[in-house]
Amino acid sequence: MAYFVAAFLIRQFTASWVVWELSGQIRNGDLNTLLMRPMSPMIYHAIQNLAALPIRCALALPIGVVVLVLAGGWRGRARGRWRCWGCRWRWRGC
Repeated sequence: MAYFVAAFLIRQFTASWVVWELSGQIRNGDLNTLLMRPMSPMIYHAIQNLAALPIRCALALPIGVVVLVLAGGWRGRARGRWRCWGCRWRWRGC
């Protein structure tokens, strides 16, 4: 279960839809308006992706934590060490 939650979180933090948007803009003719602006369309898409990242993090992190807690994958602090996702690895507390 922890693997799927980690994959979900990584996908949310690294997702990019530039190619999808760019191909749609080329087909619809919307790229012309972006090309007429003084900044590059790639900068425009990069800014859009960076602006969406905090929102995706704010939504994905609580969902991931709730799923881990409900599935029993997060055990919290046990005997002065952190246990995460039910694995056998142990980290010393700070």
